[in-house]
Amino acid sequence: MAEEQAELLAPCASRVVENGQEILRVGSTMGSGVQFPSARTPGVSRIAIVGESSGELLGRALDDLSRDGNGGRHFEVVNCARAAADLEVSARLFDEVLRYAPDAVVVVFGHNIRYQYQLGALRLHAQRLVGASCLLTALASVSPAGDDALKTMPIASRLAGFEEVLRRTAEETRSRGVRLVVSTMAANLWLPPRANNIWHDEAVGNAMRLDAEGRVDEALEGLSPPGGEPGVRSFLTGVLHARAGRSEPAREALRRALDEDPAAYRAPTAVNALIRQIAAETGALLRDTERAVEAKAPGGLPGWESFVDNCHLIPDVIRDEAVAILGLVGADAIAADDSDNPEIPAATAYSVEFPLERTISGVFESWSGGSTSPFSQGLAYAVGQWLAIDEGRTNDAVRRAIQRAENQEPGRLDVLLPIADALAHAGRMSDALRVNDRARQRDPSSSHAWRQAALFALRSGDSGAAHAYATRAIGLDPRDRAADSILRATANGAPQ
Repeated sequence: MAEEQAELLAPCASRVVENGQEILRVGSTMGSGVQFPSARTPGVSRIAIVGESSGELLGRALDDLSRDGNGGRHFEVVNCARAAADLEVSARLFDEVLRYAPDAVVVVFGHNIRYQYQLGALRLHAQRLVGASCLLTALASVSPAGDDALKTMPIASRLAGFEEVLRRTAEETRSRGVRLVVSTMAANLWLPPRANNIWHDEAVGNAMRLDAEGRVDEALEGLSPPGGEPGVRSFLTGVLHARAGRSEPAREALRRALDEDPAAYRAPTAVNALIRQIAAETGALLRDTERAVEAKAPGGLPGWESFVDNCHLIPDVIRDEAVAILGLVGADAIAADDSDNPEIPAATAYSVEFPLERTISGVFESWSGGSTSPFSQGLAYAVGQWLAIDEGRTNDAVRRAIQRAENQEPGRLDVLLPIADALAHAGRMSDALRVNDRARQRDPSSSHAWRQAALFALRSGDSGAAHAYATRAIGLDPRDRAADSILRATANGAPQ
């Protein structure tokens, strides 16, 4: 770990001499780096990127756009953004790139704002000594632990530090006649907050029962008081509004869920507000990536059609962001008018794709807590959208995802149950019941599968079956508030 942290203290580029010419060699944490003459080439612009991993991906896309197809470059990219960089590392890399005489600097930072490395050079040297010595390693294992190398800091103090860095960046670039571009951070609104078990929250349990009965407004009213696990009620509020076609309140609730999420790997909304403020007050050029991605997302609610995880955009979107950056720094003609290189795309709206198989069986699983988290409801909404847009392709993807899930032990209920939810909300109740039945067969001890069956029965108007299934669920998990709510609501319809 010490070596990885030490890399964050190292310069992002170095000057070397090859064949009598000084070369600027720019490293990368995402594959091979690039190099070009250190001295500026007349007529060739130089763009520097600083920030975190999203910035490094943007820099790679810009570098792709820079190539002219004949071994030359339309412009040069000094990509000094670094995966896992914190605010202090990003600020140091900004100071470094100014030494390379850029025409423009692009700052892409925000998702890592809560993180702060303890990167003192002496501390890192000590860590390397420990790693190189069996004796020191043994002593370290029985000695009191020191501070963690990476800390999660209070957002208020980090925002103050971020503002200071941005204002200094604007002042330094302005004094040198360098254009500064600051980018807002796009948010995957369909990533649920980190949670343990949402079904032990009475408000959530009642809301899910009311939703199954078609009483959405009552469900929303029950979710409005604060409480429960952070972010969960807000996220489910967003889901219910989105399913009802209410994009604005859905966006408001999902953004609130993002801010309330205890996980520290997402930029809170205050970050983008600060970036816009600094751009307006200092004259920095603003690339409002958040709003650009929202404008192209279904319902204006960006999610897995645009992201591969919590914050990283899919390649097509990154490409279009790179083209937009070129437009801001005065190089849009490079991307739009180069007829000699068909690999360089024009600045056009990307065609939204719905990578359902990746979402269900790949990326989404890594964030899912199974049906114990809001994940199931968020995925259900997304798959319901895909079914409406491209039913044939979605059906095939769902079928393959189910097959893969059933081939894994213990049956991957964290995949089967969300798929069943999605089918139910798409109005395909017979298919939903069939998938739920598979889940219950694979794991009869899952309270989540029995609760889902109870909600499906309630949605179908079969209060007797709902009561029976809820009885099984609460027998497996006496704290299940949804099952308890269903039992109370269907007491008169219970089999005698």
